[in-house]
Amino acid sequence: MFKIDIPEDDFSYSIHDHLWIKRNKPGIYRFYDRKGTLLYVGKSSNIHNRIKEHLNVNKPVYNPLFFVKHNFYEVKGFFEPNKTLRTIYEEYLIYTLQPACNRRQIQYESNYESYIHPDYLELYRSLYPNK
Repeated sequence: MFKIDIPEDDFSYSIHDHLWIKRNKPGIYRFYDRKGTLLYVGKSSNIHNRIKEHLNVNKPVYNPLFFVKHNFYEVKGFFEPNKTLRTIYEEYLIYTLQPACNRRQIQYESNYESYIHPDYLELYRSLYPNK
């Protein structure tokens, strides 16, 4: 196994302060819950807009994060202009840190449902019966 050196974080904000993240900056972001548990890793060519999209998702059929976004408490990350490096960093972080709410983890981990808001559990199970 090889090791990839992940850059230091350029930002760390509560979800309510995420609008302070610089606009039009590409990079990697990570969502954490109140306990500091890593829930999700993502990459984007515009982190500011992508985080807003995650927090405002209202269509559970298209995005499983709808069911767990109420757990998002803090967002951290770093800027990376190189698209190839963003992909490498995202894949490496997901593989090594195994965040519970990334799609690849949802396929293999049973603890995803523990993060779903109780009001949405039945809807989640009806939309994703094979999970």
